[in-house]
Amino acid sequence: MNFLRQGSGSNFFSKMVDVPLVAVNVILVVCMALASFSDRVRPTDSLVVSELGLGFPILLVLSVLFMLFWLARLKWSFLISLFGIILSFNCCVKTLAFNKAKDDKDRSFKLMTYNVHLFNFYTELSRNEIVKYLSESDADVLCLQEFGYSTNEKSKHLKEKEIFAELKKKYPYYHIDVARIKNGSYGVAILSRYPILNKGKVEYISQYNSSLYADVEIKGKIIRIYNCHLESNKLTENDKNLVKNFGKEMSTEKMNEVVSHLSKKLSDAYVLRERQADRIASEVPVSPHPVIVCGDFNDVPVSYAYSKIKGDDLNDAFVDAGFGYCYTFRENMFWFRIDHVLYDKTMEVLSYKVGDLKASDHYPVECSFKWK
Repeated sequence: MNFLRQGSGSNFFSKMVDVPLVAVNVILVVCMALASFSDRVRPTDSLVVSELGLGFPILLVLSVLFMLFWLARLKWSFLISLFGIILSFNCCVKTLAFNKAKDDKDRSFKLMTYNVHLFNFYTELSRNEIVKYLSESDADVLCLQEFGYSTNEKSKHLKEKEIFAELKKKYPYYHIDVARIKNGSYGVAILSRYPILNKGKVEYISQYNSSLYADVEIKGKIIRIYNCHLESNKLTENDKNLVKNFGKEMSTEKMNEVVSHLSKKLSDAYVLRERQADRIASEVPVSPHPVIVCGDFNDVPVSYAYSKIKGDDLNDAFVDAGFGYCYTFRENMFWFRIDHVLYDKTMEVLSYKVGDLKASDHYPVECSFKWK
């Protein structure tokens, strides 16, 4: 069989090109292999592994491109990338999904998780888009992060009474936890069309982020819903610009300085998310009711925080009902799926949809479920 042959390409020039490319391909596969351990390795044990997990979508795309490159040239080297993809297959299925759409007309309930970015109340125009979107939603339960409003009555910015004037009509039951910030509030909220029988807070260390739970009775069945907002990487606009312009007219010293600065921020956030994820994960097995854990995890599916919370008891709505890549954080060059919906195995997910509203820096995520 000579389908993949070295042939006339095995000349000196070809080898000069192929050898370094093979070396890069091998390094890429090693990085993919290390990234595949990021769901088991604590960030406190290896920050590098966690960062590779964050970059897994890029590693996967590069690996596929390498494989296509070698196949186009009829080189057996395509097996290097294929090996890397097989080795990290578990990460691949958490990153890309190809599910056939189901009819959700027989759903038991629908849930939305959405980081509303303080309802973008700093912007007069878009602030009402979010409130309007929520008020027109057919979701039965809303789990909102960065739920915030102005506490300055003289301010023109969005206020609590304006939000509830719209949302209480449809969602009369709610559980909210907010911290006071300058001239406003910041927190998380669960709003429901159905009665909330019990509610509480998951206690962990964080200055602004928090997680809540509510026991919601939906059509005679009780479900415990956790709304989680894990620690942010706290990247400023300047930090993001450094990433976008990395290497452009930068000296080696400056690039090293940028890498060190960003690594420190990521490291601090990873450590806090690790502890927060441990705390949330400890709650799931002792819940008296079936569980949904959703919210802004500020981490990708190839991560310790995601995997720790998911554990063996929960399924991922994206993996089971999503299609494509479905990133939920929409800022340029930071296209990550960091908003998740994990659900109890006593349920079946019928649909998973990422909305297209651009009023926040996140997209809303909507899922329909039915009881098995």
